[in-house]
Amino acid sequence: MRVVTLALMIGVVAATGARAAADPCKPAAGAPIYRETHGPLTPTPDDAAQTDTFALFANGTWTWSRPGDPGNGGCITRTQLREVNRAIARARFRRPTEPTVTCDALPTARVVYAAPRRGKRITSEAPCGTPVDRTTQRMIDCAHAVMQAAAPADADLRAICRGA
Repeated sequence: MRVVTLALMIGVVAATGARAAADPCKPAAGAPIYRETHGPLTPTPDDAAQTDTFALFANGTWTWSRPGDPGNGGCITRTQLREVNRAIARARFRRPTEPTVTCDALPTARVVYAAPRRGKRITSEAPCGTPVDRTTQRMIDCAHAVMQAAAPADADLRAICRGA
Protein backbone atom coordinates (compact mmCIF):
# COMPACT_ATOMS: atom_id res chain seq x y z
CA MET A 1 0.00 0.00 0.00
CA ARG A 2 2.66 2.48 1.01
CA VAL A 3 4.67 1.97 -2.21
CA VAL A 4 1.72 2.75 -4.48
CA THR A 5 0.45 5.55 -2.26
CA LEU A 6 3.88 7.08 -1.76
CA ALA A 7 4.74 6.92 -5.43
CA LEU A 8 1.53 8.70 -6.39
CA MET A 9 1.36 11.19 -3.56
CA ILE A 10 5.07 12.05 -3.34
CA GLY A 11 5.15 12.54 -7.10
CA VAL A 12 2.15 14.84 -6.87
CA VAL A 13 3.43 16.78 -3.87
CA ALA A 14 7.02 17.13 -5.11
CA ALA A 15 6.01 17.94 -8.64
CA THR A 16 3.49 20.62 -7.68
CA GLY A 17 5.59 22.34 -5.04
CA ALA A 18 6.85 25.03 -7.42
CA ARG A 19 3.40 25.68 -8.89
CA ALA A 20 1.81 25.86 -5.44
CA ALA A 21 4.42 28.37 -4.29
CA ALA A 22 3.87 30.54 -7.38
CA ASP A 23 0.05 30.46 -7.09
CA PRO A 24 -1.19 31.30 -3.62
CA CYS A 25 -4.40 29.38 -3.11
CA LYS A 26 -7.47 30.18 -1.14
CA PRO A 27 -7.87 28.06 1.97
CA ALA A 28 -9.81 24.85 1.52
CA ALA A 29 -13.35 25.27 2.78
CA GLY A 30 -16.43 23.10 2.99
CA ALA A 31 -16.78 19.54 1.79
CA PRO A 32 -14.38 18.51 -0.97
CA ILE A 33 -15.71 17.82 -4.46
CA TYR A 34 -13.36 14.82 -4.74
CA ARG A 35 -11.65 12.78 -2.02
CA GLU A 36 -9.40 9.75 -2.29
CA THR A 37 -8.41 7.89 0.86
CA HIS A 38 -5.78 5.13 1.02
CA GLY A 39 -5.87 3.00 4.16
CA PRO A 40 -5.14 -0.49 5.42
CA LEU A 41 -6.86 -3.38 3.67
CA THR A 42 -8.16 -4.78 6.94
CA PRO A 43 -9.73 -2.10 9.15
CA THR A 44 -8.25 -1.79 12.62
CA PRO A 45 -8.86 0.60 15.52
CA ASP A 46 -5.80 2.65 14.51
CA ASP A 47 -6.89 3.18 10.86
CA ALA A 48 -6.57 6.94 11.19
CA ALA A 49 -2.87 6.55 11.96
CA GLN A 50 -2.30 4.78 8.64
CA THR A 51 -4.54 6.73 6.26
CA ASP A 52 -3.46 9.04 3.43
CA THR A 53 -6.07 11.49 2.12
CA PHE A 54 -6.12 13.55 -1.05
CA ALA A 55 -8.93 16.10 -1.41
CA LEU A 56 -9.90 18.63 -4.08
CA PHE A 57 -12.19 21.53 -3.16
CA ALA A 58 -14.66 23.63 -5.17
CA ASN A 59 -12.33 26.64 -5.23
CA GLY A 60 -9.55 24.61 -6.93
CA THR A 61 -7.50 24.08 -3.78
CA TRP A 62 -6.21 20.57 -3.15
CA THR A 63 -4.72 19.04 -0.02
CA TRP A 64 -2.80 15.89 0.73
CA SER A 65 -2.44 14.72 4.30
CA ARG A 66 -1.06 11.85 6.28
CA PRO A 67 -1.18 11.56 10.07
CA GLY A 68 2.02 12.88 11.61
CA ASP A 69 2.83 14.90 8.47
CA PRO A 70 1.82 18.54 8.14
CA GLY A 71 0.47 17.76 4.68
CA ASN A 72 0.80 19.66 1.48
CA GLY A 73 -1.42 21.34 -1.04
CA GLY A 74 -1.80 23.54 -4.05
CA CYS A 75 -4.38 24.75 -6.51
CA ILE A 76 -5.49 24.08 -10.05
CA THR A 77 -6.70 26.37 -12.83
CA ARG A 78 -10.35 27.13 -13.60
CA THR A 79 -10.15 25.12 -16.83
CA GLN A 80 -8.78 22.12 -14.95
CA LEU A 81 -11.42 22.50 -12.26
CA ARG A 82 -14.18 22.62 -14.88
CA GLU A 83 -12.95 19.34 -16.41
CA VAL A 84 -12.75 17.64 -13.01
CA ASN A 85 -16.26 18.83 -12.16
CA ARG A 86 -17.57 17.40 -15.43
CA ALA A 87 -15.84 14.08 -14.77
CA ILE A 88 -17.30 13.98 -11.24
CA ALA A 89 -20.79 14.71 -12.58
CA ARG A 90 -20.50 11.84 -15.09
CA ALA A 91 -19.02 9.28 -12.68
CA ARG A 92 -21.48 6.51 -11.82
CA PHE A 93 -19.57 5.00 -8.87
CA ARG A 94 -20.39 1.44 -9.88
CA ARG A 95 -18.64 -1.77 -10.77
CA PRO A 96 -18.18 -2.61 -14.46
CA THR A 97 -20.94 -4.65 -16.04
CA GLU A 98 -18.66 -6.21 -18.64
CA PRO A 99 -15.87 -8.69 -17.85
CA THR A 100 -12.66 -6.93 -16.87
CA VAL A 101 -9.05 -7.98 -16.59
CA THR A 102 -6.98 -7.12 -13.55
CA CYS A 103 -3.46 -8.03 -12.55
CA ASP A 104 -2.48 -10.91 -10.26
CA ALA A 105 -0.92 -8.88 -7.44
CA LEU A 106 -2.53 -9.24 -4.05
CA PRO A 107 -4.19 -6.07 -2.79
CA THR A 108 -2.47 -4.38 0.13
CA ALA A 109 -4.60 -1.25 0.62
CA ARG A 110 -8.21 -0.17 0.66
CA VAL A 111 -8.93 2.89 -1.49
CA VAL A 112 -12.10 4.92 -1.16
CA TYR A 113 -12.96 7.27 -4.03
CA ALA A 114 -15.64 9.78 -3.11
CA ALA A 115 -17.54 12.80 -4.37
CA PRO A 116 -18.86 14.03 -1.01
CA ARG A 117 -20.99 16.82 -2.46
CA ARG A 118 -22.79 14.26 -4.62
CA GLY A 119 -23.04 11.81 -1.75
CA LYS A 120 -21.27 9.12 -3.81
CA ARG A 121 -18.40 6.80 -3.00
CA ILE A 122 -16.94 3.48 -4.02
CA THR A 123 -14.32 1.31 -2.37
CA SER A 124 -11.64 -0.68 -4.15
CA GLU A 125 -8.30 -2.24 -3.33
CA ALA A 126 -4.81 -1.36 -4.53
CA PRO A 127 -3.07 -2.62 -6.45
CA CYS A 128 -5.21 -4.87 -8.64
CA GLY A 129 -8.42 -4.66 -6.69
CA THR A 130 -11.99 -4.79 -7.90
CA PRO A 131 -12.19 -2.31 -10.79
CA VAL A 132 -14.60 0.60 -11.04
CA ASP A 133 -16.75 1.49 -14.05
CA ARG A 134 -15.29 3.53 -16.93
CA THR A 135 -16.87 6.84 -15.94
CA THR A 136 -15.55 6.57 -12.40
CA GLN A 137 -12.10 5.59 -13.68
CA ARG A 138 -12.10 8.68 -15.92
CA MET A 139 -12.89 10.82 -12.87
CA ILE A 140 -9.97 9.26 -10.97
CA ASP A 141 -7.59 9.69 -13.92
CA CYS A 142 -8.76 13.28 -14.37
CA ALA A 143 -8.13 14.17 -10.71
CA HIS A 144 -4.67 12.59 -10.86
CA ALA A 145 -3.81 14.39 -14.12
CA VAL A 146 -4.54 17.91 -12.86
CA MET A 147 -2.31 17.43 -9.83
CA GLN A 148 0.85 16.89 -11.86
CA ALA A 149 3.41 19.72 -12.08
CA ALA A 150 3.22 19.59 -15.86
CA ALA A 151 -0.53 19.18 -16.16
CA PRO A 152 -1.65 18.04 -19.60
CA ALA A 153 -2.63 20.58 -22.23
CA ASP A 154 -6.32 21.47 -22.23
CA ALA A 155 -7.13 19.19 -25.20
CA ASP A 156 -5.26 16.28 -23.62
CA LEU A 157 -6.96 16.87 -20.28
CA ARG A 158 -10.36 16.86 -21.99
CA ALA A 159 -9.48 13.50 -23.57
CA ILE A 160 -8.46 12.08 -20.18
CA CYS A 161 -11.49 13.43 -18.31
CA ARG A 162 -14.11 12.80 -20.96
CA GLY A 163 -12.71 9.60 -22.42
CA ALA A 164 -12.60 11.07 -25.91
